Amino acid sequence: MYLSRVEMTGFKSFADKTIIEFDQGLTAVVGPNGSGKSNFTEAVRWVLGEQSIKSLRGNRMEDVIFNGTADRKPVNIAKVTVVLNNEDRYLDYDFSEISLTRSYNRNGDSFYYINQERVRLKDIVDLLLDSGLGKNSFSIISQGQVEQIFLSKPEERRVIFEEAAGVQKYQYRKQEAERKLVKSEDNLSRLKDIIHEIEQQLVPLESQRKNALKYLATAEQLKQWEVTLLTQQIEQSEQRSEELTKRLVEIQHEIDNHSQKDESLLSSIQGIKQQMNEDETAVDAINLTQRRHWQEMEQYRSDERLLQRDLSYSIEQLELNLSSVQQNQTNLEVLAEQLKEAKAEKETKQQQCQEVQAQLDQVTERLEQFQSLSQHQSEDIREEILALFQDQAQAKNIVNQNQLTIERLTQRLPQVIDQIDAIQLEIDKINSQKKDYESDAKRIEQQQSEIQSNQTDIDQQVTKLHWQQEQLTKQLQEAENLRYRKEQQYQHALDQQHNYAGYYGGVRAVMNERHVLTGIEGTVADLIRVAEQFDLAISTALGSSMQSIVVQDNRAARKAIQYLTQQKAGRATFLPRTNIKPKYVSKSHLAQIENQPGYIGIASELIHVEPANRIIAEHLLGGTVIANSLKEAQKLAQSTRHQVKIVTLDGDVLMPGGSVTGGKSQRQSESMLSRQNQIDKLAKELAGLEENVVKLNQQKHTLSKKYQQSMTQQSEYQLKNRQIVEQSNEVHRLIKEQETMLLQKQNQLAIQQDLRQDIEEELVTYQEEVTKAQGQLEQVEQTLESQQALLKQLQFDEGEKQAHLKQLNQQSQSLHTKLAVLEVEVKQLVERIKTMQLQQAEGHANKEASVKQQQVHRNQQSDYAEQIEQLQTKIQQLDALLKEDEQQLEKYKQQKVDQQAQLETLEVEREEVVKIQQKMFQKQVQVETQIEQHQTTIDQHLNHLNEEYQLTYEMAKELIEEQVVNIPEDLSDQVKRLRQQIHRLGPINLQAIDDWDELSARYNNLTHQRDDLLMAMEQLTQTMQEMDHEVVTRFAQSFEEIDRQFQKTFQKLFAGGHASLQLTQPDDLLTTGVDIIAQPPGKKKQSLALLSGGERALTAIALLFAILEVKPVPFVILDEVEAALDDANVVRYGSYIREFTHDTQFIVVTHRQGTMESADRLYGVTMEKSGVSKLATVTLDHRDSE
Repeated sequence: MYLSRVEMTGFKSFADKTIIEFDQGLTAVVGPNGSGKSNFTEAVRWVLGEQSIKSLRGNRMEDVIFNGTADRKPVNIAKVTVVLNNEDRYLDYDFSEISLTRSYNRNGDSFYYINQERVRLKDIVDLLLDSGLGKNSFSIISQGQVEQIFLSKPEERRVIFEEAAGVQKYQYRKQEAERKLVKSEDNLSRLKDIIHEIEQQLVPLESQRKNALKYLATAEQLKQWEVTLLTQQIEQSEQRSEELTKRLVEIQHEIDNHSQKDESLLSSIQGIKQQMNEDETAVDAINLTQRRHWQEMEQYRSDERLLQRDLSYSIEQLELNLSSVQQNQTNLEVLAEQLKEAKAEKETKQQQCQEVQAQLDQVTERLEQFQSLSQHQSEDIREEILALFQDQAQAKNIVNQNQLTIERLTQRLPQVIDQIDAIQLEIDKINSQKKDYESDAKRIEQQQSEIQSNQTDIDQQVTKLHWQQEQLTKQLQEAENLRYRKEQQYQHALDQQHNYAGYYGGVRAVMNERHVLTGIEGTVADLIRVAEQFDLAISTALGSSMQSIVVQDNRAARKAIQYLTQQKAGRATFLPRTNIKPKYVSKSHLAQIENQPGYIGIASELIHVEPANRIIAEHLLGGTVIANSLKEAQKLAQSTRHQVKIVTLDGDVLMPGGSVTGGKSQRQSESMLSRQNQIDKLAKELAGLEENVVKLNQQKHTLSKKYQQSMTQQSEYQLKNRQIVEQSNEVHRLIKEQETMLLQKQNQLAIQQDLRQDIEEELVTYQEEVTKAQGQLEQVEQTLESQQALLKQLQFDEGEKQAHLKQLNQQSQSLHTKLAVLEVEVKQLVERIKTMQLQQAEGHANKEASVKQQQVHRNQQSDYAEQIEQLQTKIQQLDALLKEDEQQLEKYKQQKVDQQAQLETLEVEREEVVKIQQKMFQKQVQVETQIEQHQTTIDQHLNHLNEEYQLTYEMAKELIEEQVVNIPEDLSDQVKRLRQQIHRLGPINLQAIDDWDELSARYNNLTHQRDDLLMAMEQLTQTMQEMDHEVVTRFAQSFEEIDRQFQKTFQKLFAGGHASLQLTQPDDLLTTGVDIIAQPPGKKKQSLALLSGGERALTAIALLFAILEVKPVPFVILDEVEAALDDANVVRYGSYIREFTHDTQFIVVTHRQGTMESADRLYGVTMEKSGVSKLATVTLDHRDSE
């Protein structure tokens, strides 16, 4: 066999796939330092199973993977394959070529392959065992290992010789035998422990077996007596149950009577409460009416105040008018007096005119007499001139007087016009103000209409909300009464459950002390929940087992029983979790019935339990089938050949064996399961009623809030209505005031307009008279001028005559002038009188208007007084109504006090009835409990018969008739005696019979195993001794041969000298170490440690060749082992290798020329790129570079 090929991929510096082919002979791998040539040696050692990363010049296994360079990325896997030519079957493997492969990933995965088949590392180690090719063999030696030969301890150096002696497989077999022996010793120790434990179990188990056999015999006798006793007790309990049922009917009758009385009292209480509610409603209505009356009274009083204010204003206006009339009358009287004086003065002036006229007539007569003496013509002319003078004076007076009057009237007319304009402005202002007030009145009327409409709506809403409040109060009262009754029912049911009413006395005693007794989890009825439709069926199926108490373990059951015994509180059945086993209907029976009509299911699957309690349910109900009806249940029973317990929904029971139990009692009491359902149902109903009460209260609160808001809105609208009425009255008062003022101003305007018209007419008249008088004056002046000229022609010197005539003319002229003045004054007085008469007419017109206005005010005052009187009448009526309201409220208040007293009396009476009723309920519960206890006793006895003896009541009677004879009179004592016997036997383990047989067989089997194991251990010890003998023999023989060859080889390599091998412990060849003694030529014999480096290396090489002489190997890899030799020794070393190449293939890693010259083929390792090794091949025979 030889190494034919090595393939490397990603291993250290060999990044690319590299294949090295080898032939027999000597192959040298050369290259400069750092080129990676030693990586080849490490690759071969690694694939052969090297696990020490330090031996591979690394810190961790990942270092064997090419880690990349500046130009190359790292790879993720290192893989090396070594191919061996095995044609000579050197290795015990039936292949002519063997490939060994190892790969390693960066994720830590490592794999081994032999001929591409994945194997373990152990498989490769076993393949190379004693072949000289292992990871620690001398076939692969590096310079470091040469040094290790020198530096290692003698005991460590022994490994090289063991490998050469071929004892590793024996050592390996010894190690395997040692491991097996240790394992066998462990197994033997465990077997001894188990056997010892079984021996300890067998002794008490045998005693238990004897007790169990004795128990079975006693239990059989107990069965007969106890079945008889249970049958008698069932008959007695049925008889007593019938008597108690009669008593229960009597109690129920009394409860019904008290219930009727309670309902009567409750009805009276509710009637009083309803009457109180109705009274409260009436009080609310009275309060509402009272508020409305108060509001109306306030409205009337407000209207009265407004009318009083209007009346006061009208009176003030009337007084002002009267004062104005009085002032006007005073002015008229003054004016009348002035007019009287003016008329008197006129008469005086007219009389004076008459007197002056008379004087003028005398003068004229004298003048005429004097002139008659003159020429008649002169006299006529003079007379005519005199008349003309008179006419001239009169015309001038008329013009002057009229011009004065015109001037006065012209001055008066603008004043009247201004007064007319001022009055018109005031009228316009009053009209404008009146329009504004009328607009305000319309707006106020519209607002009042809207407010009244809204008030009507809110009044209707208040009435509606008040009615809704009454209805909601009735609903709330009914809901609270219903909730109260439901609370009583719920509390009664809770009390029954809390007091465990209907349970055995022992069960009640334990459950009442469950907080003291540890491990008590609850009764079966407490731990399961059943749908209402299955309640009767499950209750019947469970029977008295509903009262069984579930406990954690036997210890809890034992403590509870001890408590019952100490307190003499009764008996109870316990279900320790640690003992309970599930029961099932067999698959064959289930397959026969599960698809048939009427089949509902397994009882344990129709209930609700916590997962921890499922095993309890399966223990009690797992073997019971629930059917729909008795008829269908009988068909199901026939299908199972009456081997399965079946319970119908009506509570009929078909027991295994064929018995049927059914029927109903007169009074079907509720089961403990239905009690919980009833409590849940009542709780749910109570929650719904509570929610309804809360909801109604919320609705009442919301409705009350809305009612209060509506009442507030109603008050607001009433206030707004009063305010708007006041505003309306005020606006209408202002409108009336404006109308009165307008009427006054219109009267004043009419008077001023008439006065203006009179003035304008007088102005026209006087202007016409002035024009006429001026024309007459011009005509008179013209005539006078002509007559004066004519008179001058006629006049001559009549001295004295003329003087006297002149005097007379002067006197006449003076009188004419005086007369003209008097006449003007008379005319002025006439005009003054006319003015005064006009003012007097104006005064009388004002007086008439004031009188009319006084009548208007008097009419208003009469209307106001009448309206005030009507309002005061209404106020008095409302005041009377309010007093009636107060009387009604006081009446209802007193009535409420009476009703409250009556209500308290009825409630006290009802409390007494309720107390009596509670006592009757307690009696009822007691009797029901007794009936339930008797019924439970019957159920317990029936269940006991069924569970303990698998018998029905009918089957038990048949058993008594068939098997039981000579029934003792003290049957109960006999049962107790038998129970005491069983009790004295202590805890009975019926399984002990089978357990003892099983444990005994196991004991025998284990003792046989122990004997076999002792025998095997003896054989292993013998094998180890044989392996030691073989190792010693082979090691001694091999050591002698190697020592002999070492001496020869040393002399050849050193050309003289001596060397030998010595054992450190010759008497103990299994552990002895090996020392190397060398004496190079010319030196003393000494240890290797004292030799030079070259001498040590050559000595180690000599030892290697000596071993190869004794134990040839297929190939040897030497990695720079000659590095420390000089050139001469290198040549000698190379020559010596060539002598071994006929039997052994040599592969040397070197950079020494002497070694290269001895090689048949050279492989050159270079690094063309930094960090990546490349390979070049040279065959020395041909010198061709590949």
